[in-house]
Amino acid sequence: MFGKASILLLAAAAGLHVARADFMVYTEPPIPTSAIPTFSNPSDASSWTTSVFLNAQIAYGRFTQSLGPAYQTSLTSARSEIDAFVSTASNYTIPPEVTNADETPTYFSKPDWYTALPSGARAFKEQQVNDQFSIVRSVIAARETTGGQGASSTAGAVPTARAQAWIGAEFGVMAAAAAAAFL
Repeated sequence: MFGKASILLLAAAAGLHVARADFMVYTEPPIPTSAIPTFSNPSDASSWTTSVFLNAQIAYGRFTQSLGPAYQTSLTSARSEIDAFVSTASNYTIPPEVTNADETPTYFSKPDWYTALPSGARAFKEQQVNDQFSIVRSVIAARETTGGQGASSTAGAVPTARAQAWIGAEFGVMAAAAAAAFL
């Protein structure tokens, strides 16, 4: 049987990348453990996880696009604050990829320098993670309500960023095809 810990590792490796982000800090698994179905076949687990992340990635892209220029302004402002902080924070060791817009380093605990970030930039990064998690949970909930294999637990608050508004039906088919290509 393919364990939930293995699926979480696969999920972390797959990553939910953000276009032009500086870095991401996740302090909890992107997929709640309670939402992960149990699979006897490892390829089913891999397909499920890949499908969730591909659909979430597409939905997150659409979500940020739907926010329009205000999101881009906030992103630019946060990146400027982070760049300025990194250039003056001599008492911290901050990896250079944190300010590289072409990379998205991912941290699974808060680095020591994270809490010292300017509050506006830190709030923006935390909102990105909250929106991503909300969308991932929406994707999982949509799979459960549309007959897709999912967990029986649907407890929790209604997400603020709902994936259904940004996922077309064609993306489920595309995600399944992409998952099959990875296997």
